[in-house]
Amino acid sequence: MSDCSKHNDSGGTPEVFPVSPDRIDSDGLFGALWGRLRGDGTDDDLLAASIRRHGILEPVKLIAAEGDDTRYHLVTGRGRVRAAKRLGLMTVPGMLLDVTRGDAVVRGLMEHYPDRRYTAAQAAVLSDRLEGGLGVERSRLLSCGVPALMGFSATERVLDDLLTAAGLGADILFLAHGRGYSLRVLVRWARFDAEDRRDIAGLLRRVRLGSGPADEVLGILWEMKVRDNTPVGDILGLPELSSLLDGDDGEVLRRGEAVRTVLRGLRYPRFTAQKAAFDRAAASLSLPRSAAVDHHPTFEGGGIGFSCRFSDPGDMEETARFLIEAAGSDAAKKLFSLV
Repeated sequence: MSDCSKHNDSGGTPEVFPVSPDRIDSDGLFGALWGRLRGDGTDDDLLAASIRRHGILEPVKLIAAEGDDTRYHLVTGRGRVRAAKRLGLMTVPGMLLDVTRGDAVVRGLMEHYPDRRYTAAQAAVLSDRLEGGLGVERSRLLSCGVPALMGFSATERVLDDLLTAAGLGADILFLAHGRGYSLRVLVRWARFDAEDRRDIAGLLRRVRLGSGPADEVLGILWEMKVRDNTPVGDILGLPELSSLLDGDDGEVLRRGEAVRTVLRGLRYPRFTAQKAAFDRAAASLSLPRSAAVDHHPTFEGGGIGFSCRFSDPGDMEETARFLIEAAGSDAAKKLFSLV
């Protein structure tokens, strides 16, 4: 990123000057995001001990305040300013940058968080703050590689997705952050209307699903909503799901996979009935304990799978006898007729 800092007449290096910590707005341009994104008070004790021993070796970077405010806005160096106040220092070395407010925000972000990888929810909040709250243009964010800094590829589509996800609201983003949901999950979530979003949040608060399963569940809910013109609340109120969701909270939290299975069945009702018939036919084969049969997820592919896992030679003998006896049986013919 190019340095848009104000240089002195000798060129090359911005001028460093002493400034009172009280003349610095220590929350800087990021405001409450300091604590939310990095953690308030991170390593304060270690930094204070270092400054007590060695002094402040790196100047804090500032921009001039606007209007009647006589303080400087902090771009980088919040920890140093906090430590200086804690140690009672009269001045800290400062460097005044001649950059726009938006460019100062981007510079501060790049310098403060070079190794940070945000969750999708954190990145959505930060993107919204940068564009909406601080007026940083999307083209500027892309040219500085901010999406890549957040842990996403630096494309316009990713930035648009982040800003879309930011509109989900604080409660949903907090839940998504706690579960570590990917950007794909948040973008799917954002497609629903406000009422559906709330119903989805209620589901995901009560049912534990990882990012991948949650992505699948949202895809199924969206497909059913569009296909059947049914609100999410009505889908979740169907007897197959409500019987799972109306139980004790502690028990329901362990039923994420059961909910996903039910939704798969509701999405593909023909396959669900076919699977039940297949399972009944497989049970009539009296499979040996070392063997299992399966089918293509949508019963396409023209065959069945047969897998074995042996723990001793006796298992192999039992399986061999089973295959000889089952070949040509009515139960085997029934099984093959279903695929």
